[in-house]
Amino acid sequence: MVCFCLLTGAVAVAFFAGLHFLLKICGFADKSKTELRGLKGKHIVITGGSSGIGKSLGMLAVENGANVTLIARDESKLQKAVDEFRSLSSGSSGSVKISYYSVDVSKDHEKVDEVINNATNANGPIDILVCCAGTSVSGRFEDTPISDFKSMMDVNYFGTVYPIKSVVPLMKARRNGKIVVVSSVVGMFGLYGYTAYSASKYALRGLAESLQMELTPYNVGVTMCMPPDTDTPGYEEEMKTKPLETKLISEAGGLVHPDAVAQKLYKDVMKGKFLSTIGFENELVALVCAGASPVVSFFQLAVEAFSMGAIRIIVAVILLRFNWILKKCMRQRDSSKKAD
Repeated sequence: MVCFCLLTGAVAVAFFAGLHFLLKICGFADKSKTELRGLKGKHIVITGGSSGIGKSLGMLAVENGANVTLIARDESKLQKAVDEFRSLSSGSSGSVKISYYSVDVSKDHEKVDEVINNATNANGPIDILVCCAGTSVSGRFEDTPISDFKSMMDVNYFGTVYPIKSVVPLMKARRNGKIVVVSSVVGMFGLYGYTAYSASKYALRGLAESLQMELTPYNVGVTMCMPPDTDTPGYEEEMKTKPLETKLISEAGGLVHPDAVAQKLYKDVMKGKFLSTIGFENELVALVCAGASPVVSFFQLAVEAFSMGAIRIIVAVILLRFNWILKKCMRQRDSSKKAD
């Protein structure tokens, strides 16, 4: 029975990979240059835009002729990022507007609202809002202080709610706009060591799915980005306290560059996709976790419907491997304690 399940899973993977490759060579899956040209002249507001994925999103937007507003807490980092953006835009044709505002998007909604209004007055109506501000802590549940659970919700959840709350009335009035919610792959399934972080990212999924249903009649799109471990300053800081078990599990997913996440995200936003993932493994996870997520493509729905069962088996095997890692680490710790 186990062999049959694994064989079925392997066939599903081969089918999915072959279909993906076929779409690419036929020109359906990779039209990045055309899609990114659609950013020209757009006003894009990015929270958490001074570093990491947010900064990569800003640079890519400027390179493609968009007007960009960055929002983050650290003014010195913001100024440095803006200087880099302006050096990029100086070589491009036409004028690109770049501005920044130093504000903590998780603290005061009235201040965030003021910043959004100022950004609109300076660079025009907001076409795309990217909520990228976030932070991460990792640790076993019993070792994670209550203050960390609260800060994760403040920064990752309310730091996303506040700017969206400010732009939604403007986008609905214009009957146009796109909202991007940057969650995480652990916003789709829980992982050892992420009880505080994963819970806050799960909350974003409920927010994004509900928003999508509310805003679709007004021609306002919602895309939820689910990146894996990404090579950012935040990731470097997180690695200092990450439990061994979490490190071993995370190694399976690899580490992606923020520029790659930015490229894929913009492509998915311009296509009108709801879920944006990067990497074959994460696409499999997104498929099996699709559940009641919005249907924006009949082709995507067909892939989900016909591959869900087999891919569920594959993901179950992956989870079994994770559990094996956890038990191995537990045995090693128990042996060390006995030796002491």
